Amino acid sequence: MMQQRRRVGPRTVLVGAALAALLAVPGHAQTGAIRRTLGGHTFLPSTLLGDPFVGTYVRNITGGGSALGLQVPKLDLNEQVLGYQEADISFLTVGMEYQQAVATWLAFRIGFTGGARLGTSTVALLAEGVTAMAGATLGATAKLVRTDRFILSATADVLPGMSYQISILDFAKDVIANGLDSTSSLLSKSSPYRYHFGGIGAYTVAPWLGLQATGTVGPVRSSSGEEDTELRLGVGASMDFDSTGPPIGVLLGYLYTDPAAGGAGDNATGDAGIFNVGVFYTGHKRLVVGLDTQFTSTDQTHGDEKLNVVTGRIVLRYDFQ
Repeated sequence: MMQQRRRVGPRTVLVGAALAALLAVPGHAQTGAIRRTLGGHTFLPSTLLGDPFVGTYVRNITGGGSALGLQVPKLDLNEQVLGYQEADISFLTVGMEYQQAVATWLAFRIGFTGGARLGTSTVALLAEGVTAMAGATLGATAKLVRTDRFILSATADVLPGMSYQISILDFAKDVIANGLDSTSSLLSKSSPYRYHFGGIGAYTVAPWLGLQATGTVGPVRSSSGEEDTELRLGVGASMDFDSTGPPIGVLLGYLYTDPAAGGAGDNATGDAGIFNVGVFYTGHKRLVVGLDTQFTSTDQTHGDEKLNVVTGRIVLRYDFQ
């Protein structure tokens, strides 16, 4: 009996071609030059300090964290402060960003972020409520100077946002003061935004070590409607041990921001210091994957204790050039 010959369809051919392309990419990626490489060192991209390199990439961030030591005021019906009670809040965050190089000296990027925060205790839930946030990123990077070991770029970013908050305590106080009518609502909406204008520089010390610095300034409006001018100054170090040992990279950074920004939210007042520690796999130079952790400490509106925010995020980034 003659065995019937199996016909290979176009879908099988496409799947096979896609698998072949995926298997071929790592080998090419290891030898192909990417723009994050400077003086023999391939910089780890920092989500805290930004990126001075004019390349094409896509990045995804997923994580969460907690604000510890939050001082929540205890109020009576006349809104008199009876004291303060410590409470914690937790939050989740997701984000995606795409940057496209349109010339050897210029790149544009677009992205979005989303997240939510809520109190993890009854006191915090009543005082802080539940907040859902969504934002966008529209930015550009222009290379000013690049040598074998040094690069300096100008950056500009517009970060509009939208915030929705459910506040049980504010709703209850409004009902007590004005009665329940058509104007009473649990949900409030605001439009925070940020503008960052400045520069980012990087310098390669050795094939395993690179240094980075950034400085930006721009207007900012919080979700409570307060407007100010935000100053951001930061330094960092990128370490890649792939050439001397395991394919592991370590990213360190510190950012000073005034007024306080980031996970501190509207509970913060004054300036803040943000420490960044990241551990990444560096065996595939075009692919960055690892855990990025940030620690923020700042004064807060209520009480004398510092507000400490801990954030952990999984970072996945692929550089096309």
